[in-house]
Amino acid sequence: MIKKTKIKITGILITVYLLFFIFILIIYSFLLRKENEKDISKAIMTHFKVQTELRQGSGLGEAPTALPDGVSEGDKMKPPTEDINNPSRINNDLEIEKPRDIYSVYWAKNKFSVYYNSNTDIVSDDEIVKIAKIISSKKKQDGKWDKYQYEITVWDEGYLIAFTDITEILKKEKISFWRMVMIGIISLFFYSGFVLWLSKYLVSPLEIAMKKQSEFLLAAGHELKTPISVIETSHSMMRREKINNKYLDYAEEELENMSQLVKEMLEVSKLDDYSLEFDKEDINLSKCIEGATLPFEAMAYEKGIKLNLDIEPDITYYGSSPHLARLTGILTDNAIRHTNSGDEIWVTLNKKEGKTKLTVRNQGNPIPESEQKNIFNRFYQVDSARHREKGRYGLGLTIASEIAKRHKTEVKVKCKDGWTEFFVYF
Repeated sequence: MIKKTKIKITGILITVYLLFFIFILIIYSFLLRKENEKDISKAIMTHFKVQTELRQGSGLGEAPTALPDGVSEGDKMKPPTEDINNPSRINNDLEIEKPRDIYSVYWAKNKFSVYYNSNTDIVSDDEIVKIAKIISSKKKQDGKWDKYQYEITVWDEGYLIAFTDITEILKKEKISFWRMVMIGIISLFFYSGFVLWLSKYLVSPLEIAMKKQSEFLLAAGHELKTPISVIETSHSMMRREKINNKYLDYAEEELENMSQLVKEMLEVSKLDDYSLEFDKEDINLSKCIEGATLPFEAMAYEKGIKLNLDIEPDITYYGSSPHLARLTGILTDNAIRHTNSGDEIWVTLNKKEGKTKLTVRNQGNPIPESEQKNIFNRFYQVDSARHREKGRYGLGLTIASEIAKRHKTEVKVKCKDGWTEFFVYF
């Protein structure tokens, strides 16, 4: 229980950290990309401004107000006064306002002409026109396509399409992203160490309480064994002297119940002490389960219950034979006590796809779903009054559950179609 609590606390804190880091990483990447897009858009708009300033005072009319279908209204620039197909008309002194290579194409009457190419050795005019045609088909005033970011604005009787290669920007974004991931991994390493220490610190009071509880049960069990032994001896002496009355019968019944309680308390205390390892070895699990179940045939027969065994032979397992027999006995005893006369119980052991499954099924009243998670808690009983009369103290299933945990598994329960099934996967 302590170990599970530590794992849960550690898992929750690390999960919270990872979710928070992923959120920060997404926000950081989004803001970085938006900032880069804003800078590139600003550079393209500067390009438009430069071209406009070169042609101010041309005396030509205003640009048209209509845009192609699907293209939004943009900044309206005055049209160029020179041959738009001549890239040499740009004043090179103004290029200092442009932080990167920008290419532009004039689009009018379905004709595309290179307007500006700052680096003809790398990108040819034909390639620029090809890219502009694809961009114009997007029918958006601005955006991204492939490795380019673009803007479209109205010019004279057509439109000016300007775009730039953002490959280097995307590479820098990836580098920044992975740098953040590395920072997150390194910080997670140190954070995990802190979380492990914190979980140990938070659980230590519970660990101390559990240890004290275990010590109390162990001490109480040992202390009770002596007076119980004295009472049993006295009771035997009175029986030999043929002293018989109903009060002596009541005392005998309670003595048996008390002896059983003490025995189970000591057993739970020993199972709580994980420093005491089970003596495990390769065992014939089939024979172990069969041997643990057969003694209950007489008990089932007396109640008019049919006890059926379906055990696959020669299944081997690495475990503690006495403890697995005890687990089987608890589940079988529990099934008999909750089965009415005339009903059936099935104890099944089989191996399928590398997993061995032990099942104890009985007909009878189902366990309420709200109670199924609690029945393995110590001293818990679905109907405490009825079980107290039978000398049951709610420790049997707790012992079975602890034995299963020591074998790296667990006891589970489900109720369906009038059957209650306890099962364990090995």
